[in-house]
Amino acid sequence: MSILRAIVSGAEGGGRGVERRRVPRHPLRVVVTLRLVNGAVTEGRIRDMSTQGAFVRPRGLPFGLDVGEEGMLCLSVPGGGSMEHRFPCEVRRTGEDGVAVRFLNGE
Repeated sequence: MSILRAIVSGAEGGGRGVERRRVPRHPLRVVVTLRLVNGAVTEGRIRDMSTQGAFVRPRGLPFGLDVGEEGMLCLSVPGGGSMEHRFPCEVRRTGEDGVAVRFLNGE
């Protein structure tokens, strides 16, 4: 089982109504760093995550956080030691409430 599937399968259930995505997202409260190829870096928390993407609530929307930008979503799983997990991603949408990213590894 991949680390991404393990993280998502360990997320608690719950939801905000009817899930319409092909791959449901699960609530998850993990601190992450989003590092984009263009140099933009922001820290925040994941609101929800699936094997295909995540929604991040950053502490602030940095300059250069544009749709289509690629980068790395970096997280440390609570209780998982000091190992940082990195997921190649692409910004799919941005808004006042956060940033949606799609994972590029195709899990």
